[in-house]
Amino acid sequence: MAAEASSFSPRHLPRSAKTRQLFSVLLLILATAFVFRDVVNHDFVAWDDSIHVYENPFINPPTLNKTLHFWKQPHEGLYIPVTYSVWSGLALLSSITGSPGEPILRPRVFHLFNLLIHMCNVLLVFALLRGLLLSEGASCCGALLFAVHPAQVESVAWVSELKGLLCAFFALLAIRAYVSFAQTIGRPAWWKWLLALVCYLLALLSKPAAVSLPAIIWLLDCGYLRNSQRKATMTLLPWVVLAAAFVLLTRQAQPVPESVVRVSLPSRLLVAGDAVSFYLSKLTLPIRLCADYGRDPQYVMQHRWSYLFAGVVLLLMVLAWGARKRFPHLALAFAVFLVALLPVSGLIPFAYQQYSTVADRYLYLAMLGPALALGAVVTRPMNYGIPCLLGVALGLLGYVSHAQVAYWQNDFALNERILAVNRRSIPGNNNLGITLLSSGKYEQAARCYRTILSALPGDYKANLNMGKLRIEQGRYAEATSFCSRALGTSPDAPEAHYHLARALEGQGEMAAARFEYLQAATYFEKERAVKPAYFSSMNNLAIALERIGEKAEARRHYLWALQINPNYAHGWLNLGALSLTEGRVAEGITCLQRAVRLKPDFVEAWTNLGAAHLAQGDVEESAISYRRALEFNPSYAPARRGLERTRQHMPAKQPSSGEPQ
Repeated sequence: MAAEASSFSPRHLPRSAKTRQLFSVLLLILATAFVFRDVVNHDFVAWDDSIHVYENPFINPPTLNKTLHFWKQPHEGLYIPVTYSVWSGLALLSSITGSPGEPILRPRVFHLFNLLIHMCNVLLVFALLRGLLLSEGASCCGALLFAVHPAQVESVAWVSELKGLLCAFFALLAIRAYVSFAQTIGRPAWWKWLLALVCYLLALLSKPAAVSLPAIIWLLDCGYLRNSQRKATMTLLPWVVLAAAFVLLTRQAQPVPESVVRVSLPSRLLVAGDAVSFYLSKLTLPIRLCADYGRDPQYVMQHRWSYLFAGVVLLLMVLAWGARKRFPHLALAFAVFLVALLPVSGLIPFAYQQYSTVADRYLYLAMLGPALALGAVVTRPMNYGIPCLLGVALGLLGYVSHAQVAYWQNDFALNERILAVNRRSIPGNNNLGITLLSSGKYEQAARCYRTILSALPGDYKANLNMGKLRIEQGRYAEATSFCSRALGTSPDAPEAHYHLARALEGQGEMAAARFEYLQAATYFEKERAVKPAYFSSMNNLAIALERIGEKAEARRHYLWALQINPNYAHGWLNLGALSLTEGRVAEGITCLQRAVRLKPDFVEAWTNLGAAHLAQGDVEESAISYRRALEFNPSYAPARRGLERTRQHMPAKQPSSGEPQ
């Protein structure tokens, strides 16, 4: 029977050692929970949470057949079926534990799960360090660094980055299983190797960034466990083949933009050096963190300081190589850090580089390297003052992380933070503009879009959003110009045709407006045919049909969209508005009440509900609805006018039909 090293097993530890271990585990759990406690009260953010979760037709609402979709093919350029399956399960849990008959995706469920997975990862890091460093205190310190460093906030506080948390969870399980296999004395326990391989596959199916794991394990096997390089290489060869397959799959599912691909190899080395130096600076001085640093390859190559930063990284690599015999554990920790970052360093082009090569979330698993380094330092003899300083430093990191968590509470806070750090951020300006536009802060939103257009005059989203903004302000000539520019970039974009039609209608050019509505309907129909499960495309097609007078067809498509997703608040708004224009007031009120239950801050739905109640002569309920709309957007003119009508006891004007949201 094979004998095993006992470094991971607590079964034969003395009582005092078990007590210390229990104390360490409790300290890690409580410290992590204390630092990240506020995330459970955060909302979803439009930064990818919409496409991955709350507006994803294959998750909202969840079904088994929809979940199988993620295993059959890539979704939104990613083949991460494990992550999507977990999101589907959380969506189901949210619907079960929510209000009866109203399965709404509640952010609390998703944020809480992110926090729980991070806690599990912290404990796995602690267990791994105990097995490698054989020191309780050193392992606890290293795991605390992994737990509370501010660079980890993005991964924990962002629902969409559950993929990174799950990837790290399975990767750490794979490392632990492999280390246990490698520490076996006598006959190899191949079932542990197979278990490690299965965990590695699950990590890849959670996020492809796990392709670097075989190299990380190779370093640990040869460095900490002292196994031969040849043996480690042969043992990990199947892992490398699996990694190569996922690299090819990822490149096929998520094509790299041409602007990134055409960067030359010498420039990629420069970009990679800049990325590593950036991460080292954020490790040592974690300030001015945000979700978009804007350090794309073009930005890096335009600045000469990037050569200095790349040179610093090269110097550190040379020093680490020279110190590998005197400080082997520190050199290995630095190597683990570098290898974990390799897939996202910019040396190999990847899609997100069109925005930035660097992002805090790419540090998540790589933080295993600094955790190993800190543990190695703590194991060395030191005077009593050093542990006190170390405790203060970890406490300060936790304090900064707790402050950083607040920036992820909602769209406004997140995008304000991005622009405070990187004013030229394209996604930050666009998303903040959308948030400000929905709040009625038109000129502030316009400043965001103008910032984008000053750098990218042909940007489709910025031109379209400026067009929508000018329509809301009644500046139809300007709206026509912006929507036309958007169409110049994307001639087949149905939403651009739709809003151009609105702008032309506002100027009284009814023939041209009808033509654009017909164009919008045509392209919305094509979009619906390609993506039949996308209820928003169905809804938008219905709006265009309603605008050209096809109300029966519009109603059929609204109902179709709501059949796909009964929790689609915009669909209920539009169906309710259509019902009111057809004189079906009671039906309209029912639809609008459903819309505001699903989306309590839905200004347009509250405003239409106020108009419906006033049409029935219920002045009190009408005033309540208008006031609710003004709570969320005090400058919303239709709600202000409606509230004034209730004060004058005047009949309500028929509401207009809905708009694409």
